[in-house]
Formats: sequence, C-alpha cells, structure tokens
Amino acid sequence: MTFERKMPLNDMIKNGVTINAPVTPELLMTIFYPGTRLHDGAVVIRDNIIIVASAFYTPTTKPLAGKYGSRHRAAIGISEVSDSVTVVVSEETGRISIAYGGELEPVFIDNFHRVFEEYMEDTTYVEEKESV
Repeated sequence: MTFERKMPLNDMIKNGVTINAPVTPELLMTIFYPGTRLHDGAVVIRDNIIIVASAFYTPTTKPLAGKYGSRHRAAIGISEVSDSVTVVVSEETGRISIAYGGELEPVFIDNFHRVFEEYMEDTTYVEEKESV
C-alpha cells in the first residue's frame, strides 16, 4: 500500500487499475486476497481514497543485504523516486515493513501506527528534494 504525500504519483499509477473508492478494511482484504486479479502489485492511496490497485513500480537496483522479494524491492524503488510511504507485508512471513526515502524499515505491529504517522508527517524528504 503506497500512501501519496506531497509528490503526485500520477506517472507511477498509469499502469494500475482505477478504483477511486474510500479505503476500507473490507476493500483492501478483497483486493489483496490471494488469487484475485488485483492481488499483485500495489494500491495507491491519496487522501484516504484508493486511486488504483495492481500498480507496478520499477524495483530498486541497489544491492540489498538479506533476502528481499520483488514486492519489497518495488516498495524501495518507489520510495527512491517519490516522498511516498509504502507499507509492505511479506506474504511468506506476515512481517510488516515501511519503505521511505530509499530505505526499508521492519516495523512491529505494536509500533506500526506511531512509526507510520512519523513517516507520513516527515518534512525532511520534501525539503531535501526542493533544495536540490
């Protein structure tokens, strides 16, 4: 799930399937249910609206220590070119990570809400990009 912040993701979502529906747990569970047509790829959320589902991003090309699948590499990739925050849940382990600013941080469920809000409120990334 990619959460758009200040930088519009219009170019990155052109390959997705238009949804334009409010975010609800039921809709997200339906989209990400294994075997459904929209299961693969990401959803892009803008102002609490699921804009598209099944969006695919260019994965990062930087070498990563450890075993990371295409979902994690794509999350890092989108975070390298935008100020978005992407939440990744491993299909194999159920572990949660957040990709932001080209980095991937594992997050425990107990701390998820706090960590997610910190990333969503961060102004450092936008300020760095504007000063370049």
